[in-house]
Amino acid sequence: MESYKTLDKLVSKEDKSIFNRLGELSRDGYIVRFIDKLHEMKVPGHERQTLTFLCVDEGEYENYARSNKLVILNNKIDIYNDQPCNVFDDGINPRQRINESRKHEGICVFNNKSNEIIHNGVFLKVSHDKSKVYGEFGVENDYELIKKTDYLSDLIELYGEKAELGSKSRAMLYFSKVNNATFMRFNNNCYIIKKGKVVYSKKHKEFKPLSLF
Repeated sequence: MESYKTLDKLVSKEDKSIFNRLGELSRDGYIVRFIDKLHEMKVPGHERQTLTFLCVDEGEYENYARSNKLVILNNKIDIYNDQPCNVFDDGINPRQRINESRKHEGICVFNNKSNEIIHNGVFLKVSHDKSKVYGEFGVENDYELIKKTDYLSDLIELYGEKAELGSKSRAMLYFSKVNNATFMRFNNNCYIIKKGKVVYSKKHKEFKPLSLF
């Protein structure tokens, strides 16, 4: 397995900048309070709830959607549809916008150039096809997939060979590999996923709280 440092060359300065700013925005927002509360309850699995961004360049989302690789199952939850939101714009409350996205199941689509969330509640078509995901990575189960990608490796410490990934996590790894897409995932452990691997990681506590907003 390649280490984060070895794969760090796959992460652009732009990726890191976006990752740090999004991580800071979510640092003391809904997601952290939600996870901390669940940790207190010690409910297995719930600590894996995530805030995930598919980071795209101009036009990439439309190309994916036209090729039927992405779908919004319920357009009513796509709160950004036709109203993209620049989460770094001082004119809005960015934490509120981040929290609105997190409350809807699915993945946020983030435009790298405009700093806008352009859709949320996006699902990847391969989400529930375990055999396709395992086949792409040459593994037989989630334990082997975690070991190969280093994604959510803390689950192995908790559950050993019984460690499981959610359908969204499996699909995110698959999609990033076969489409060369970049995902950013925020929770207690935060990752940049590229080419089906963890290429950069930080603990949530490593982000400094923003006082700007």
